[in-house]
Amino acid sequence: MKINNNNNKNRCNIFVMAPLDIINEEGKPSYIQTFTKWCQQLKEGGVDGVMIDVWWGLVEKTANKYEWEGYKQIFKVLKSSDLKIIPVFSFHQCSGNIGDTVDIPIPKFVFENEIKPYFVDKFGQTNNEYISFSYDSVKVGERTPLEMYRDFMNSFEDNFSKYLKQNIIVKIEVGLGPCGELRYPSYLLSRWEYPASGSFQCYDEEFLTQFEKDAKEAGHPEWTSPPSDTGDSYNEYPGGPTFWRTGYKSEYGKFFLNWYSQKLIEHGRNVLSIARQIFPNTDLSGKVAGIHWQYLNETRCSEATAGYYNTNGHDGYSEIAKMFKENNVDFCFTCLEMSGQNKECASDPESLVNDVFKITQKYKLTFEGENAI
Repeated sequence: MKINNNNNKNRCNIFVMAPLDIINEEGKPSYIQTFTKWCQQLKEGGVDGVMIDVWWGLVEKTANKYEWEGYKQIFKVLKSSDLKIIPVFSFHQCSGNIGDTVDIPIPKFVFENEIKPYFVDKFGQTNNEYISFSYDSVKVGERTPLEMYRDFMNSFEDNFSKYLKQNIIVKIEVGLGPCGELRYPSYLLSRWEYPASGSFQCYDEEFLTQFEKDAKEAGHPEWTSPPSDTGDSYNEYPGGPTFWRTGYKSEYGKFFLNWYSQKLIEHGRNVLSIARQIFPNTDLSGKVAGIHWQYLNETRCSEATAGYYNTNGHDGYSEIAKMFKENNVDFCFTCLEMSGQNKECASDPESLVNDVFKITQKYKLTFEGENAI
């Protein structure tokens, strides 16, 4: 591939994603010579730079001890190849999702404490792809998750400040949830099949406590828990369970969907505000998932279980865009490689992308696209 630069004003910057296994379990480069050759070929092809996952689970295997040597070697290769770098702070697990070719869990010490900060679904099943947002400010061992993310980012800044000052690192994408995306882990492949609704993920002890408290403060002490009428599995569809027939339109349903989405946005705000404090002069971005299935259905159920509330006249993506704007963060969106309606799946990725693009224009945000598949 050869990209025609020729000072084309309409040309966007092209970054290629580094392989997931570029750093091995020992924290060392897996194939430095081959990678060096690839980088030279990318530069010759006109690519601007490389995006690379910086895995929390590889860097901080022991609490408060950070191993950066492997990434230093990789970044040195990228610099010598005259390629720009976009690190992705990957606070999530790599395993169990589309495209995952390696298994990189989040640090084991996170779940070795008395408090186990798992996401929990209504069936009591736990998910360890990412720490539940409900525990953001809860001490899990000696630190809260937000303190863990802050410490990681501070350590990165300490070790790679010269790359930032020299504008070799031109942007940082801040991981905000499963697959690095600002969303709940609502459609884990081992439990879900496309194009079903997925399942809400707010049944851990902290979320249950928060819901009861927030409902009471809203004048509804009778609303003591998140919905129980959403079906018997992750593979439900609109018109099936009571919640996806009529419940989502009820006063309770509207309260719950708004509450659920706001907890997601609060988490994004918490993490991005930390990143902005540590990297005040660096371009930052956050990724939002392009959940295009059931988009054409009135319920928008698949988006809703992921935390994007886009039914009942609500505009969930605008809420996220406002939060990104607060922290001067670019909006990265997926599914740009997809086209065509699929009525059986109620899917229309092009219209979804267009909706989100218009919202980012409204809020004067830079819009980025990622080819997720």
